[in-house]
Amino acid sequence: VQIESKALAAASIAQVHRATLKRCGTEVLVKVQHPGVKDSMAADVAILPLIISLVDMIEPNHGLRPMMSMIESMLRQEMDFRIEGANRERLAAVVERSERTGRSKFANVRFPEVYWEYCCETVMVQEFALGAVSLGDRDAVQGLGIPYAIALREVSTFFAEGAFVHGYMHNDLHTGNAMVAPCGKAPSG
Repeated sequence: VQIESKALAAASIAQVHRATLKRCGTEVLVKVQHPGVKDSMAADVAILPLIISLVDMIEPNHGLRPMMSMIESMLRQEMDFRIEGANRERLAAVVERSERTGRSKFANVRFPEVYWEYCCETVMVQEFALGAVSLGDRDAVQGLGIPYAIALREVSTFFAEGAFVHGYMHNDLHTGNAMVAPCGKAPSG
């Protein structure tokens, strides 16, 4: 893999670089976890029981313990990009099964393909989805001829359908995991 040194995007736990697979020349994105972030996250998780104990002293019937377990699980999962990749594939299967994209007149929801042979816990390599853009770039969405509100509606509708119809909700659905591409003619506005 030939990786560009300048990051395209960065967040609290990782950064993303554009790259090319040497063996086939395919353009990809490489998501790399920041050094030390796993230890920082473990420290954050380790303090949760102490916080709950303090809340116990103020309000013994708070009901936060189940939420603490859920937060611990979600944070641990977020540190393993293989889980993120598997969740993305599951969402792509939900899109396919629901025929959501076929019903949309204005914007297809896309989930970039994961290249598993290059992935590990702290690195994920995914398709560079040509023709699709992140919802994080309003100008790029509108540049495709898709009004931003329409793109948001399509992703929100898909998310709700996945959760309430298909019984699956991705807990890390951010602008790098769900993209939009045009289909048909978008309305003005």
